[in-house]
Amino acid sequence: MKYKHRKEFGISALICGIILLGFAAMVITSYAAYSEVIRDDVKNISKLTASGIYSDIQNELTKPIFVSLTMANDSFLKAWLKNEAPAADQANHEQLLFDYLNGIRDKYGYDSVFLVSAASQRYYYYGGLNKVISPNDEHDQWYYNFAGSGQTYVLDVDTDEVNQGRLSIFVNCRIVDDNGTLLGVTGVGLELSELQEMLKRFGSEFNLSAELINPAGIVQVSATTEDVNEKNVFERPEVLLHQKSILNNTTSLEIFSFNDVATSGYYISRYVDDLGWYLLVRKDISSLVQSFHEQLVRDFLIYLAVTASVLIVVGRLVNDNERKLLAMAKTDSLTGLPNRRSFAEHLEAETEGLGPNTPLCIFVFDIDNFKQLNDNYGHVLGDEVLKYIGKLATQEFASLGTVYRWGGDEFSGIMHADTETVAKKAQAFFERIQADAELTRYGASISMGAAAARDVDTAQTLVYRADRALYNAKERGKNRFVFLSKEDA
Repeated sequence: MKYKHRKEFGISALICGIILLGFAAMVITSYAAYSEVIRDDVKNISKLTASGIYSDIQNELTKPIFVSLTMANDSFLKAWLKNEAPAADQANHEQLLFDYLNGIRDKYGYDSVFLVSAASQRYYYYGGLNKVISPNDEHDQWYYNFAGSGQTYVLDVDTDEVNQGRLSIFVNCRIVDDNGTLLGVTGVGLELSELQEMLKRFGSEFNLSAELINPAGIVQVSATTEDVNEKNVFERPEVLLHQKSILNNTTSLEIFSFNDVATSGYYISRYVDDLGWYLLVRKDISSLVQSFHEQLVRDFLIYLAVTASVLIVVGRLVNDNERKLLAMAKTDSLTGLPNRRSFAEHLEAETEGLGPNTPLCIFVFDIDNFKQLNDNYGHVLGDEVLKYIGKLATQEFASLGTVYRWGGDEFSGIMHADTETVAKKAQAFFERIQADAELTRYGASISMGAAAARDVDTAQTLVYRADRALYNAKERGKNRFVFLSKEDA
C-alpha cells in the first residue's frame, strides 16, 4: 500500500514538475520580453511627447519673440524715443505711443505690451504711464540686468505690475539707434498660466510632468505655480547626475533613466533655442511596472490554480484507472466474479488473528465431467454453464459472503457464518443445482467441499481442508457435498 502511494505521488510530482517548469520558463521569457517592450514603448512615447511639447512651446513663444523684435526695430518707436518729451503737444505725443502699444495688444491678444525709455526711465504700457523705474527698486532690476547684458532679447519670468501682479513671461528686446546706443527696452508679456495649462494638458494626457528650466536649473515654467523661480531641478540626485550632459546637449533630445526605491522612469531634456531654457520631461513608469508585476502575480495564481486543477484531475484519472486495472486484475472476465487472486488476498486477511469462535467457512466446488460437457456440446455452451452456475452460487450465498471463480470449472467462496448456517446454505445450493432442469438436461452436476475455520488455521491450511473435502466428494462418486467441521482435521 505504501508503495502504491509513493507511486501515485511520484506520478503527480512528475506532472507537477513538468507544468511548473514550463510555466516558469514561460513567465521568465514573457517577463524579459514584455518588460523590454514596455520600457521601449514608454521611452518612445515619452520622446514623442517631449518633441510635441517642444514644438508647442516654440509655436507659443516664437510669435511673441518675433513681434517683440519687430517692435524693437520699428522706426516709429525709435523716433518716438528720440523725441520722447517734445516741448509742445506732449500729451498728443504720448497718446500716439499708447495707441501703438494698445494696437499691438489688440492685434495679437497679449496680456502686456510695454516700452521703457532709457533716457527718462519711464515705463509705458498700453494703458498709459505705469511708473518711473529705479535701480533701487528690486522689481526693476530686470531692466538694469538686461541693459547691461548686451543681449538682443531675453525671456524673463516675473510678476506683471499692470496686470494685477500675475506671473508672466516677458520678452524683453533692446532698442538701439544706428550707433548702437541704447534707446530703450520693449516687448510683450504672456501670462504664465497659458504655458502652465499646456503643460498640464500634456501631463494629464500622457501621465508625465514637464517643466522649463534655465541653465542654473531654476524652474521657469511648470504646471505648478509654486515651483516657478523656487525649485532647482539639479537638487534632485537623479538629475544632478546628468547635469553636464543636459546642459551640453543643445541640438537633440537627451534621455536618461532613473530608478530608486519608490520610483523608476525616464527624464528627457531638450534645449529651446528661442528661450535659452531647457525643457525637462519626467515620465514615471512605477505604476505601469507595478501593474505589470500585479498582472504577472495574477497570471501566476491562475496558472497555479490551473496546475492544481490539472493535478487533481490527473490524480483522479490515475486513481480511477488504477482501480479499474486492479478490479480487472481481480475479476474473472467470463463470469464477472472475483478471481483466484482476489480470493487469496481476502482469505489471507480473514485468517489473520483467527479465534476459536470466529464464524468463517470456505467452500470449493467444480463441475463434474466438465471436459465431457465441452466435448459433447461445445465450449460456447460450456462457458454459458460456467456463467449460469456462478450466478446461482452468488444468489444463494450473497447473504453470507462472496463467491469467486477459482479457475477452469472450479469456484470457491468465503462465508462469514457459523458451521451450521453455511452447511445448510451449501446443501441448499447443491440441491438447487441437482434440481435445475437446464443443468440436468446437459448432465451438469457439481462436487463440493467445505471447511469451517479453526483458530489454528492459516489461509493455506483452510484451503487445503476445503480442497480435501472436495476430493472426498469426488472419491464418493461425484455429484455430492462434503463439509469438514472445526473438529475434522
